[in-house]
Amino acid sequence: MYRQLSYYVACFLVSGFCSFASAESAVWKVTKDDSVMYFGGTIHLLSVADHPLPEAYDKAYKESQVLAFETDSDEMNSPEFQQKAMVAMMLPPGKSIKDVLDETTYSPLTTI
Repeated sequence: MYRQLSYYVACFLVSGFCSFASAESAVWKVTKDDSVMYFGGTIHLLSVADHPLPEAYDKAYKESQVLAFETDSDEMNSPEFQQKAMVAMMLPPGKSIKDVLDETTYSPLTTI
């Protein structure tokens, strides 16, 4: 928990040093003196039309010495994590999605 919080705090603080942001991609180049850091963001459900990713991603990967992810993929693939995630995604017994969403949000879901 502390490690994850530290990561988000660092991202927030470093974001003040952003030297550019491209409207064509979600890659930011952060510089301070001779140091360079890239931040890349994606939506985790990409469609076929989203590929290939913008060239800014390839450039950032090629110019990087270290690649860090927001999550530990080994941990996410563990049975323990997956079990906890499944429990967290479930509503309590007796509750439905209609019980937790307001009508404005729920109504469009009924037409799907």
